Amino acid sequence: MAYGDLKCNNLIYETGSGDVTIAINTIPPTAGPTFTGDVTLTGASYNVVFDASDNALEFADNAKATFGTGGDLEIYHNASNSIINDSGTGDLQIQTGGNTKLTVASTGINVTGTAEVDGVDIAGPYKQTVVAITQS
Repeated sequence: MAYGDLKCNNLIYETGSGDVTIAINTIPPTAGPTFTGDVTLTGASYNVVFDASDNALEFADNAKATFGTGGDLEIYHNASNSIINDSGTGDLQIQTGGNTKLTVASTGINVTGTAEVDGVDIAGPYKQTVVAITQS
């Protein structure tokens, strides 16, 4: 297969019911493609689809949205679980209105504000007994 430059003034697309001519010199060099309808991005193993009818970017199971240099943050679904994986430096922070409410660090989690829980189960060799929690 040969590779090289294609230089032309017009590109003609034969439709069978009438040719469509695209004037190449009228396309601005900085313009990106514009798509109408669904667009599928085919990966080596998993695909991502922009579904125009849902106005949603839909990731197949195991297709990852990655952020940061080196993919420091990954968000994906593996068919059983939804995963947010932070492998970069620093902590994973969940914020509301710019205020950090939950921090996940290598040592555990920190909740800022009120945490509502239905129960507490402490695993490991530590045991704790709570007799009563009362409002002051």
